[in-house]
Amino acid sequence: DIPNKDNVKISARGVATFKIETTEESLHNAAAAFLGKGEEELARIVRNILQGHLRSIIGKLNINEILRDRDAFNKNVVEESTEELRRLGIQIITLVIQDVTDEYGYIDALGKQSVAEAMRDANIKTAQAEAETKKKVSDANREADIQVACNAVQVAQAERDRDVKKAQFKTIADTEKAKADQAFAIA
Repeated sequence: DIPNKDNVKISARGVATFKIETTEESLHNAAAAFLGKGEEELARIVRNILQGHLRSIIGKLNINEILRDRDAFNKNVVEESTEELRRLGIQIITLVIQDVTDEYGYIDALGKQSVAEAMRDANIKTAQAEAETKKKVSDANREADIQVACNAVQVAQAERDRDVKKAQFKTIADTEKAKADQAFAIA
């Protein structure tokens, strides 16, 4: 139940590995801090230090920063706790935040919101694509109909020109035949 920057109480679960540093100063610090204490006590002290720094960092971050950038989140906890642990002769080897949850379903609601927004955007883009497809098909059909009409006009004009020329040729042929018939009758 650690409140974050947005006052959402979250719980974080993680795993850390650590060791006692081997430099002379670190060994003296570790001996002074843990002499006479068992491994469980050492682990409890390190866990408490890490939890304190984890609480501090969670309080500075919003949910998206905590959920989306886990590497930076882990790194911040390690960096913030390193100096305090070094004074005890301890070195953090790894820290992995495994799980982040909240009691009220805020994180799940964010996921549902993201899914709903993604579905909405996908539906909008699908509808836009379908509308664009229909428009392009309609435009193509209209252009094809125009071209068919233009071709029909050209065919009709060509047939008219042919029929006019045939009529002209027939008139000339008939006139010449009538002249020849007249000439034959006169002769």
